[in-house]
Order: sequence, then C-alpha cells, then structure tokens
Amino acid sequence: MKRGNKLNPMSIPPAERPLKFCSKCGIITPWNTHDRCLVCQRRRSRAYAERKKASGGAFSQAVRDRLIADNPERCPKCLTPWFQVKRHAQHPNTPWHFDHHVSPQRGGTNADENARILCWPCNLEKLNS
Repeated sequence: MKRGNKLNPMSIPPAERPLKFCSKCGIITPWNTHDRCLVCQRRRSRAYAERKKASGGAFSQAVRDRLIADNPERCPKCLTPWFQVKRHAQHPNTPWHFDHHVSPQRGGTNADENARILCWPCNLEKLNS
C-alpha cells in the first residue's frame, strides 16, 4: 500500500480513490500516479512512442560510448565534475543524461550529430525553461 513514505494510489480500488482534475482535458478522474486521466495518459504515451520510433529509437551504444569518452570528467555545459553531481533518484548509477540538441518533438533524430551528454540538473533545467 505504501511506497517509501508515499501512498501508492494504484493499491486503492478506483471507486475509493480521491478525485482530481485531469491536467489535459479537465475532467474529474480518480487519483492515479499521473497528472492526467487514464485516457489522456494513454494518448500521451502513444504519442511519445511514435515520436521515439520516428526519431530512430534510442541513441546507439556507440554514440553513448563516444559521448562518455569525449566528456570523461565533467558536464560540458556547467563544468561540474561527474563525481560531484548529486545522484538523481530515477538514475542513481549515472550522473548524466543523453540528450538531443534538437528534440524529437521538434523534428530531431537520434543521429550522432544531434546527440550530447549533460548532467541531469542541466538537462532538466533546459526542459523547464
């Protein structure tokens, strides 16, 4: 029922879950792990899968290896040494994210020249700006 200090909403039967508004369509929906109703979340997941497939999937291992070899000690954007980057809860084994210069949402691909490596704070800062 609990995951760490948080209550897992999926362990509560749908009829007993508190209600919330879907951030996309605005309908009232049972509380779940997303900020959207299940219909909008499925649409979002399908759109993401289509974008990922259209951009060529994920970066190849050769591209990832090259990026790590080109930047063995620090983030190329903020110059923080990799060992000083606080570990991200979802990616505790690596301080970096593989990133696109041009996002797949804006027509970018997983081609070698569109790939870069950033520490996760720089990558998330870019996403939130």
